[in-house]
Amino acid sequence: MCILISNNIISQTIDLKKFCHEKIFEICATKLHIKKIKLIVLCIYRAPTGNLKQFYNLLENTLNHLLQPNTTYLICGDLNINFSIRSKDTLKLKTLMNTLNLTQVVEFPTRITNNNGTLIDTIFVNTSLYLTKTAGTRNILHIQKIPKTHGHYCF
Repeated sequence: MCILISNNIISQTIDLKKFCHEKIFEICATKLHIKKIKLIVLCIYRAPTGNLKQFYNLLENTLNHLLQPNTTYLICGDLNINFSIRSKDTLKLKTLMNTLNLTQVVEFPTRITNNNGTLIDTIFVNTSLYLTKTAGTRNILHIQKIPKTHGHYCF
């Protein structure tokens, strides 16, 4: 897994090796400085056979280590937790992320087979981000800072 960054974007790799455990919680991260926005991008992978309890513990520890005020976060990855069905696993992950002010924004299947679709590739953002889909395109994500008005974000 990797995060590719254009040469004209100022970036800094974040060392998270101490949190990585093969198949359970694999992560890479970078801090980007785009105009006046501090953006931390995290990419996470959990194998389908990875222990969920350990995954949740490592995820929470990593995010508690990283989260800072006045920083925008985009967390994406293949977590192998299917958000297209209600389960205790999706509820637990959603609850954890919501307590950290992170919202899951992908609302459509990310893996489609002949028989069904699953939503196992996710994107979480803090509420200071606004994400849109572009008509006629696939897999394009537009990120823009949005104004905060009277304690609420405008969408």
